[in-house]
Amino acid sequence: MLTGREEQEGGMQFWLSSVSRLSESWQPSSLDIEVAAYALLSDFLQHQAAEGVPIMRCLSGQRNSLGGFTSTQQDTTVALKALSESAALMNTERTNLQVAVMGPSSPSPVKFLIDTQNRFLLQTAELAMVQPMAVNISTSGFGFAICQLNIIYNVKESGSSRV
Repeated sequence: MLTGREEQEGGMQFWLSSVSRLSESWQPSSLDIEVAAYALLSDFLQHQAAEGVPIMRCLSGQRNSLGGFTSTQQDTTVALKALSESAALMNTERTNLQVAVMGPSSPSPVKFLIDTQNRFLLQTAELAMVQPMAVNISTSGFGFAICQLNIIYNVKESGSSRV
């Protein structure tokens, strides 16, 4: 039923509801997140891991800095379940990845080692903020990993709007 209604862009696969086409918000609607999550769960149940990768990319890109999604507990719950179930399909007993993250002001890359002992652990690093912000992520080895980059900033308001 969803096949043929999906959108594809930049190696990602997603669905847009009529509600999101009318919205001026930059955030995807909760409905769009849920539809993508259910499509990913369907791929998981059919053991079609490769078909789910473009959906995983899309859902991973929609996560906020706290790891959740748009606005509802439902979209967050379904999407995180879909991502975790799909990642389990990618699970390999031979995981041995080296991930190098190079920021614009880094004298040397930040390195993450992912192996069978730590493959389920969250590993983080903070990069110095320099404009323009260009980050290069490279990997070598064997396995599966999800990388997420969060940029958090504040915007100073130009005037007071107190009433």
